[in-house]
Amino acid sequence: LLTDEEKDALGEVGNICMGSSSTTLSMLLNQPVNITSPRVTITTMEELLKSFVTPHMSIRVRFIEGLSGYNLLIMRVQDAAVLADLMMGGDGISTSDELTEIGISAASEAMNQMIGAASTAMATMFSRTVNISPPVTKIYHSPEELTSPEQSQVVVVWFKMTIGSVLDTQIMQVMDMDTAREEAGLILGQLLKAEGEECLPAQEEPHAQVANHSSLPEQQTRIEASDARPPAAKRSAATQSGLDQQRLGLILDIPLKVTVLLGRTRWPIKDILELTPGSVVELQSLVDEPVEVLINGTLVAMGEVVVVNENFGVRLTNIIKPEERLQKLRK
Repeated sequence: LLTDEEKDALGEVGNICMGSSSTTLSMLLNQPVNITSPRVTITTMEELLKSFVTPHMSIRVRFIEGLSGYNLLIMRVQDAAVLADLMMGGDGISTSDELTEIGISAASEAMNQMIGAASTAMATMFSRTVNISPPVTKIYHSPEELTSPEQSQVVVVWFKMTIGSVLDTQIMQVMDMDTAREEAGLILGQLLKAEGEECLPAQEEPHAQVANHSSLPEQQTRIEASDARPPAAKRSAATQSGLDQQRLGLILDIPLKVTVLLGRTRWPIKDILELTPGSVVELQSLVDEPVEVLINGTLVAMGEVVVVNENFGVRLTNIIKPEERLQKLRK
């Protein structure tokens, strides 16, 4: 089984990887895509497949360099049909529950791009080359097909995925236990390395003072060595600061989607159906109220709208602290 620390690490890896996947998918579909709220569970492949409402679609790749094991992405066929329709220039609304051969190819390409973007993000995080095999797509149409040679435990990371206003669903990323431990170990190993580097000066300082006062009585030497160590609370705070900086350093090269939210409103379906060109949508916010700045769907700052070189821009007036932003990424 995985420890709580390993589960947290996998959630953080999944959050970053799917953030990169959502950016890639958004460009492919020309729709805002958010993939958030990772939840890590442990089960067997057989039990996982039995819990699905069929039909569903999966795409599987194996790691051939950088990591071992496999990565499996699963979603409902109805959701894959929306992806396929958007990939082919449709609106994603008028779709059927069945996928044609062309639709399967389109949905497979979208899911392949998602896994590819996630692999690129992992390569950046782990500072190593990560290569994957060609994807294998499979569609399960009936419960009788829900069998798998994988009888051992697997790790499932559940994500909430929204695509514009046309799709709000869940997708699953599945990996074997060895792959999960390897990914978690890489992240935790980097954090432990940062912790060791942060604690090194605090460990060396007492020895230096003992050497400089070797002629003093033994009791006095012990007291000075003890006094040279900073309080435990300060050491803990310094270590935590180093860990946070290390976590932030892992994601500095990952592209993220920045969204500015002017406001929100709620309309009944009747009013929405009566919309025509020239209609005005009144938002539930005042003209001088600050706008929200979101990164991958997470609120990070508030600001005011300005005009820069004939383009709209946002002047930030309030920024959430880095520690708070990191906590939001973990959730």
